[in-house]
Amino acid sequence: AMREHRYPGTDVERWGAECLARHPAAKRLVLGHFHCQQEHRLPDGRQITVLPAWKDAFQVGLLDFTTSELVIQNWRDLTGRTSDLSPET
Repeated sequence: AMREHRYPGTDVERWGAECLARHPAAKRLVLGHFHCQQEHRLPDGRQITVLPAWKDAFQVGLLDFTTSELVIQNWRDLTGRTSDLSPET
């Protein structure tokens, strides 16, 4: 049986806020591995983004470092690839 995972939102937000406090110029912290897409906005306006699970919808994130804008889409839509090939090819 598959074990259900609990997203540790409070811990992620606390750890992310501490991390961002050590990097005052950073506007966004991007994390993965939690298998669920989440967004946390801190009181100072900075963001903690948890990327979605790759296997659920083959989504990836594209981060613009100049604007801190993050676009999360299916890898084919984001890259313009239309083939059935995996992203590794």
